[in-house]
Amino acid sequence: MVTTASGYLLIGGRFPAMSVQVSRDHGMSWQCYQVDNGIWANGTMFEVEPDVVLFIYGSKDNPDELRCQRLRVTENNLIPLDS
Repeated sequence: MVTTASGYLLIGGRFPAMSVQVSRDHGMSWQCYQVDNGIWANGTMFEVEPDVVLFIYGSKDNPDELRCQRLRVTENNLIPLDS
């Protein structure tokens, strides 16, 4: 879980698939964004610039399959910055 400079809350998890849940109202409501089709459970997030989060996830059993994405959170969306 991470809080961005603008106060957005983000939680990464594996349902459905690899998803990021975003709250823009201090945790009162949440919007889910599927960011990958993997089903790994291990992950971490860091804010690397204002409202841009680096989400790193993978499986401890397959460390060579570690993946990461930079995601920009806005008032209305979650935008992947890496293609």
